[in-house]
Order: sequence, then structure tokens, then C-alpha cells
Amino acid sequence: MALRTCFWGIAPLKTAGSNNIGIGYVANRKGTGSDNIAIGSNAVSSLTSGSSNVSIGSEALRYNTTGANNTSVGQAAGNSITTGSNNTVIGYDADASS
Repeated sequence: MALRTCFWGIAPLKTAGSNNIGIGYVANRKGTGSDNIAIGSNAVSSLTSGSSNVSIGSEALRYNTTGANNTSVGQAAGNSITTGSNNTVIGYDADASS
């Protein structure tokens, strides 16, 4: 199976994941999870193994490392999510409740 990973902007550090899209400065920079979409500067830039995350906005889900099935829309949306899964956050600096 061929890896289908696309990045625009600064290239990621790693590209071991598959089916990822990163658009913006270091968006999805590690690129090791699968089926992730990151649009915006630093969006999902800490992800190491999470999958099926969608992040739109500068720094959205920036600190997510292993979380899966998260959706964040808005600048800095979902930044408190590091390992959590199945969250949806919308709005400037919006975060999931603990």
C-alpha cells in the first residue's frame, strides 16, 4: 500500500504516517499518525500517533500527541487536548471540558 501524504508549507519532520494532509507552517509536522487533516500554522504539530483528527485554524489541536477522532475549528481550538479522543471544539481558544 502506498503512503498518501501531502504537505504544503514547511515540510514535516517525519512522514511515517499515511493519508495525512498538512497545510501551513509545520502543520501536522510529525506526520506519524494516519488519516489526519491539519490546516493552519502549527495545527496538530505535536501529533505522534493519533489518527482521524481534523484541525482547522492556527495552532488548533497543537498539543495533541496521541488523541484520535478529534475535530477542532478556530485559532488555538483544542489546545488542552493532549491525549483525549472523540472531542469537538469550535471557536477561538475553545477547549474540551475535563
